[in-house]
Amino acid sequence: MRQLILTLTLLIGLSAYQAQADLLIEPFAGYETGKVKDNNSNADADYKGMSYGLRLGLKMMGFGVGAEYGGGALDTDETPSSKFTFKNMGAFVSYDFPIMLRAYLTYFFAADTDIDNTPVATLKGSGYRLGVGWTSFPMVTINLEYLVRNWDEAEQGGATTKLDYTSTTTMLSLAFPLSF
Repeated sequence: MRQLILTLTLLIGLSAYQAQADLLIEPFAGYETGKVKDNNSNADADYKGMSYGLRLGLKMMGFGVGAEYGGGALDTDETPSSKFTFKNMGAFVSYDFPIMLRAYLTYFFAADTDIDNTPVATLKGSGYRLGVGWTSFPMVTINLEYLVRNWDEAEQGGATTKLDYTSTTTMLSLAFPLSF
């Protein structure tokens, strides 16, 4: 009986899959273009500019999970032009397919944006990012992303007002994923 227990213990111990999770650090930068729309008045404006960010998380067996920070500045095409400076904080999930393709989704629980009015207005809301990336180059990923930000509150000069703004943009970016 002891030999059977010893044999089963050794068999299970030697055949068990050893799990390994890698730390993921992924800075990214890109060019974003799209529209911002006031849903109450149906007024909209095109805007574009540079974006950047950082993803920190864990990867295991192709899956990734972690936190993301994104920032940048987008200028409208109106006269006079307005500058939207944003700070997005969220959580992401990703999957690396074996065919040099990667897909990811980020939910922004804080999508704060400053508009350079006098005084500066800060829009508060949430949003998401859907992305696919081509991973054929070592240490570089070329990504195409679709971003949506929904703002429901504005703070300006100490006063808070309700609003209903939506931003939809696409972004072409380069990411530099490092896994340890």
